[in-house]
Amino acid sequence: MKAKRHKQYRTIKERIEAVPEATKRRWLAWMLAILMIAVLITTEALRCAKSFTVTHYEVSYAALDSKVRIAMLSDLHGSEFGKCNERLIDAVAQIEPDVILCVGDMISQNDTREKLNIGINLIKELTQIAPVYVSMGNHEQTYDIDHPSTDIGRLYAETGAVVLDEEYADITVNGNDIRIGGILDHTWNFEMSHERFAASEEYAFLSDFCDTDSLKILMCHRPSCYFTQGEGAVYEDWDIDLVLAGHTHGGLLRLPGIGSIYLPAEGFFPKYDKGLFDMGNADMIIGGGLGHGGILFRLFNQCELLSIEIGARE
Repeated sequence: MKAKRHKQYRTIKERIEAVPEATKRRWLAWMLAILMIAVLITTEALRCAKSFTVTHYEVSYAALDSKVRIAMLSDLHGSEFGKCNERLIDAVAQIEPDVILCVGDMISQNDTREKLNIGINLIKELTQIAPVYVSMGNHEQTYDIDHPSTDIGRLYAETGAVVLDEEYADITVNGNDIRIGGILDHTWNFEMSHERFAASEEYAFLSDFCDTDSLKILMCHRPSCYFTQGEGAVYEDWDIDLVLAGHTHGGLLRLPGIGSIYLPAEGFFPKYDKGLFDMGNADMIIGGGLGHGGILFRLFNQCELLSIEIGARE
């Protein structure tokens, strides 16, 4: 057996020695390049998963007389930034928000009770900074379906936050009248006729929501619930000032200088991945989110907390 192993080793050695030196150098260069790329991707993926950036937006509307500052979070998916999310909480506090908005998927649909508490406890801590308003995402919806004895909305409300699920709240901030609403379903006739949509609960909610002179901010977790592929907002008559969305996770995998590679709702190189967009009848801000959910990871796409300053337009 020893002689056989020695013979096999010599055969491999002889094969290697028979390879031209130029070919060996090319192999080595390729292996080093692959190793460096693997290290780069791993390092970048860890950076994107374990840290976050604060992105600032400024918009203005005639309905305001003074400035209002909003901190927006979405798509936490069990992420933790420091013990008990202390780094994230400190960053929200440094924004000095008048209002904090959590725009869906603050949990994941497959969370254990321990994991579920990460999002719930974060919302509870945020209520100590400013009033918190929460809308539902698809993961809250699926969790409730899979766990009929659990009501995620109730658990959120028990933290002191106001839950808006096809509901709205009229508030006054710095002397400004503001209406904040939340919706998960489509704001247009997705897979139904115009007549059927006009008779739906969603249409009734949106019609009522828009019936005010106050500044109107709509939390709509999935941006595709506000537009169709290749178009702007479907219903130009929705009189909404600002739509806040998440869900896309910023496209997860991004190419520097190019943006997101693919989103299911839009296909390759989507337009509405994250950022500020003019939808015709509203501004839409899509946040990159604070987690990833599922097996996919982020690449060149750091987690994101939003600071939105709304000013008065003359």
